[in-house]
Amino acid sequence: MLNGGVEIRVLGPLEIVEDGRILRPGSRKQVALLALLVLRGDRGASRDVLIEELWRGNPPAGAETTLRSYVSRLRSIVGVDRLQTRRLGYALVLDPEELDAHRFEQLLAAGRDALASEQAVGATTQLREALALWRGDALEDVRDEPFAQADVARLEELRLQALEERIEADLALGRHESVVPELETLVGEHSVRERLCRQLMIALYRSGRQAEALAAYANARRTLSDELGLEPGHDLRALERAILRQDASLELPRAYSESTKPARGTFVGRQGELETLVNGFAEVHNGHGRVFLLVGEPGIGKSRLAEELTRHAQANGADVLVGRCWEAGGAPVYWPWVQALRTCIRLRDPAELRAELGGGAPEIAHLIPELRELFPELPRLVAPESEGARFRLFEAVAAFLQRASQLRPIVLILDDLHAADAPSLLLLQFVARELADARLLLLGAYRDVDPTIGGRLGGAVSELVREPVTTRIALSGLTQDDIAAYIEVAAGSRPHADVVGAIHDETEGNPLFVSEVVRLLAAEGALDEALHELRVPDTVRGVIEHRLRRLSDEGRNLLVLASVLGREFGIRELARLADESPADTLAILDEAMAERIVGEVPGGGDRLRFAHVLIRDTIYDGLTVARRMELHRRAGEALESFYADSEPHLTELSHHFYAAAPAGETDRAIKYTRLAADRAARLLAYEEAARLYELALTVSDDDVERCNLFLALGEALARAGDTPASKHAFRRAFELADTERLPEKLAQAAFGYGGRILWEVSRDDRESLPLLEHALAALGEGDSPLRVRLLARLAAGPLRDSSFPAEKKAALSEEAVAMARRIGDPTTLVYALYGYLLSHIGPDTRPDALQVAEECTTLAMEVDDKERAVEGHEHLYQFLLERGDIGAARPHLEMVVKLADELRQPPHLWISAVNQATLALLQGRFDEADKLIHEALEIGGEILWNAKVSYRLQLYALRRAQGRLEELVEAFAADLEAFRYRTYPILDCMLARLHDELGRKSEARAIFEELAADEFAALPFDEEWLVSLSLLAEVAHSLGDKARAACLYEKLSPYSDWVGLAYPEISMGSVSRCLGVLASTLGRWDDGERHFEKALTINERAGARPWLAYTQEDHARMLLERQAPGDLERAEQLLAAAATTYRELGMSAALVKASS
Repeated sequence: MLNGGVEIRVLGPLEIVEDGRILRPGSRKQVALLALLVLRGDRGASRDVLIEELWRGNPPAGAETTLRSYVSRLRSIVGVDRLQTRRLGYALVLDPEELDAHRFEQLLAAGRDALASEQAVGATTQLREALALWRGDALEDVRDEPFAQADVARLEELRLQALEERIEADLALGRHESVVPELETLVGEHSVRERLCRQLMIALYRSGRQAEALAAYANARRTLSDELGLEPGHDLRALERAILRQDASLELPRAYSESTKPARGTFVGRQGELETLVNGFAEVHNGHGRVFLLVGEPGIGKSRLAEELTRHAQANGADVLVGRCWEAGGAPVYWPWVQALRTCIRLRDPAELRAELGGGAPEIAHLIPELRELFPELPRLVAPESEGARFRLFEAVAAFLQRASQLRPIVLILDDLHAADAPSLLLLQFVARELADARLLLLGAYRDVDPTIGGRLGGAVSELVREPVTTRIALSGLTQDDIAAYIEVAAGSRPHADVVGAIHDETEGNPLFVSEVVRLLAAEGALDEALHELRVPDTVRGVIEHRLRRLSDEGRNLLVLASVLGREFGIRELARLADESPADTLAILDEAMAERIVGEVPGGGDRLRFAHVLIRDTIYDGLTVARRMELHRRAGEALESFYADSEPHLTELSHHFYAAAPAGETDRAIKYTRLAADRAARLLAYEEAARLYELALTVSDDDVERCNLFLALGEALARAGDTPASKHAFRRAFELADTERLPEKLAQAAFGYGGRILWEVSRDDRESLPLLEHALAALGEGDSPLRVRLLARLAAGPLRDSSFPAEKKAALSEEAVAMARRIGDPTTLVYALYGYLLSHIGPDTRPDALQVAEECTTLAMEVDDKERAVEGHEHLYQFLLERGDIGAARPHLEMVVKLADELRQPPHLWISAVNQATLALLQGRFDEADKLIHEALEIGGEILWNAKVSYRLQLYALRRAQGRLEELVEAFAADLEAFRYRTYPILDCMLARLHDELGRKSEARAIFEELAADEFAALPFDEEWLVSLSLLAEVAHSLGDKARAACLYEKLSPYSDWVGLAYPEISMGSVSRCLGVLASTLGRWDDGERHFEKALTINERAGARPWLAYTQEDHARMLLERQAPGDLERAEQLLAAAATTYRELGMSAALVKASS
């Protein structure tokens, strides 16, 4: 479709597409009129003929008036220049490219020509692209109309022929196994079509299924005889005979299966590297994915080696996808991936493509919008701005490539990675981790002398080379023998050894430099000169400049303009910049193309590219700074005339106007850079969005505008996971908003600074609390969703720290809920309710907490806020588990896991893993717990402060059960002091018990004494309190501290029916066990007996097998100490039961202790 034009689609339901929007012609009669006019073409049709055909010879009164109204509506869509009035009627005059049927026939013809020329790869590409234009039956809406019958039959026949030709190309490329299922279906639908039968027989034969090939012939013969009374044709009969004698001519021709001739120019000196790639491709063919990184200086031959791999892969039945980064800047986000994925999509028919896209189709359509034209039924993304959206996009791309590679191997080449945007590199890392079992070879090429190699690319390369599937191939210069071989082939004469040596010394074997020098010397007839007369330029740029001087002034001037546009450029855009027609522009470029200074972009339509980026850079670097600014301004205006409203070109417009900003283009630089950044953020390319927002900030001097840019920058950085930089940006926005007295912006900045995670306490950040409080004061007392969020964030975050009074957070959270109810917005209410829950976690949880959690969870699901739903179900699970009702708690944990898997957001995946680990520890599934504990750390360790704290607590619980606490001390030895967070005292409690269990009584007592001051007043009455006191109860018992044991007994007694749980990390089973231990310390035997019996019941009901065994052992020890009648027998029974459980759970250390 022409840019900004209209496309008529007849290969399926009739559609008019205008600027990417699908328009329906209207009523059935209007659709029929459109079809009639399309089929008549330039010839047109009289009003009488149109009326006759539309009403099938029975027109109503006023038919001519109705016809005019139909025409008027169509004309408003397609334009008066297309729907023309003729003397007696109308004609629809279309450019051939504006009709999908015409494009289909063009591609079909091109595919046939390619196949006839034995260019099977090109043929299959053209034919797949042709078939991809079909969206259903031809003229689907009017196929039953008499006027359409002949054209429908013709188009459907051409479609079938295109299928046959494409299958022929696939067979030539060795794809016989993959086409068998398709051919079996086609033969069933078109049983008398002998060519399809012949193709099926060949495919089966080459797949080693000779008997089935002969059976296919027998079926065809029977069908022809029964239905038509005919024998198979000569070709089919000859094929049967060839199969019977296993004729060698039936095998795949070697020309298609082996590398026989160079892809382009001369290929020397890289045989070893090519062999490595070819061997890697062989592994890929067998289902083992590989990643190769080609690295070297500019001109060293990375792209040329990739071309050789491309030729080999295509000759062996692979699809090759290529994505190139723009080295001159201005590319849209994910550009190399967009190019590669578009190629993959074009190579597949719609049914095949839809199956391969799978459930990730909506995510990929977010990146490749034209997918929605093929599949308009695709749902829109759920929560595209959520933290998990990018993970789902990456996962969708990786899964699509994996599925697509099952049919045919895929070679995916990403060239010039040193110029890639950060999101493209992150996607590369993700795909590399997922391709171990895919038939996918991923080849990345980059310069190792680029100054950015230590930045984002350096980080990506470091991650990639750690993957076992990755091989790095460093390219060095050609040897003298390689250069001699190149000259002999390229110049047609054998060079003198001294000449070869001189070229090698000057070029250091750089292939581009060598080829440019040889081309220059050959053109000047200097290759045969005596060595002392040989003049070799001392740099590759010098050679390029020498070559450029041979062009006309007109040609050189046009290349200067092209260099400003970038390494790649469009003919139309260059023509506008040069103030020439496209035809004249091409004519001027002809000499540069003949000199191989520029060439076509493969699959790039009307786009050209410099043969090497060094050619472009040599021209561009020759411009003065002032001249560059002026030309970038003109380039921006040329592009603006075409693409001012085209989102994919926003980054390109930003690039040019930003370069021209010092020359007075500040406004347009900021406008397009901000728009490009916003688009990048919508496409989940947060790092690129941040880069663009930062660019806009460098040229903006308006404080209000800068405040908005810093807010957007902070959001992008937060979503990219760079919390320190995000906070810095929000802090700058806060300062500007404060200075400019912008209360809403001030509140947005404070809220952003506070972080996206509602339950993040930010214990190590001293600024979060004052910023939130200042923003609340500035915002005023009026009701607003933003004020609700600030209140909830403050209450559920910083004020949850133990250093603040509980009353303050409770009051603010209640105010937030009341305000949210007045506002009436359910999304705001969900946020407030969850803030309320977080502010009321603890043993004194209000009676309405369970009801609030249920309301929060139900409402979150209703408004599709899965983030809050996960957190609500987590709260319900923990609340019910703490009350010992494991049956009621478990379904909520299952919902946490299910929703977190759907969201794929790291914080919620962490919630899922850490809560599953807690339950696994509680119930004695230690191998599963070990895996989940480390999985939780891997997910949350870099993004959540408390993830490392939770990891240490859970690891302590695991190693305690396994009897491996010495390992824990060794593991924590380096940071034991840092480990003791004053505002997270449960860690001190755990550390005291750790020392105690290892016999380090003095260390344990020192920590215990510190915590016991003022009757344990330092321990906040929060979600960690029950487990904190339970740990200290064990320490008090071990130390024989009866005074503290009595204090702890009094504090824990109200919770004897509870399961001790520290949200969300660990549980110590029934609180009554600890009460029994404390009672035995105090010699209160009857109380101890009562508590232990209750603990046995609660732990058994909760499935807490380790804690049931601990209870049995502790109870037995008390009985042995009491020595009342029957205590010995009862103790022996309890110890035997504990030992059985310890043995079954693999708790060997506990078993030894119990046995003693």
